[in-house]
Amino acid sequence: MRISTNGEVQLPPVKDIRQAVQPGEQLLWWGQPEKGFRLNKTDWLFLILSAGLLIPCVCIFVLAVALPDIRVFILLFSIPYLFTGLCFSVVHLFFKFRRLSKLHYALTDQRILIQKPKRLEAYSIHDLLQKYPILEVKVRRDGSGTIWARRWVLRHRYRIQILFEEIQDVERVHKLIEEQIANI
Repeated sequence: MRISTNGEVQLPPVKDIRQAVQPGEQLLWWGQPEKGFRLNKTDWLFLILSAGLLIPCVCIFVLAVALPDIRVFILLFSIPYLFTGLCFSVVHLFFKFRRLSKLHYALTDQRILIQKPKRLEAYSIHDLLQKYPILEVKVRRDGSGTIWARRWVLRHRYRIQILFEEIQDVERVHKLIEEQIANI
């Protein structure tokens, strides 16, 4: 067991997150990010950047066809643009999908549990709210969304701790967390 500076207790991973519930705790909700593929603002930014890198590559290929004398030089020059554009778009989205598919969440009456591929993170609701006093939720039209906690660090900057990302019952889970906060 390892305790980090943000109030998180890191435990060894378990096969089923429900096994991490300690005796005396009541399991209120458990689940994982919604299946499927959704693009958020960061994903759109990566796609726009990759398109910005792929457009010069397309122009270079057109030049290579129009100017056969320097075709090899132009094609070699365009390979870094093509590779970088593909990395920005495909690799970023692949890793996001892979990361979300391996997350599992649980909410008990005392803790928030997040099962990641190599570790289980446990946050005491009381300690988490002392460290991150602002709890926010983003709900999409279909009822799914993300819950995070944040705190102000400097005048215009803040730190965020994502608690539940891309879950289906986001409003219900947010309500359960609010009820636990009221009971503290």
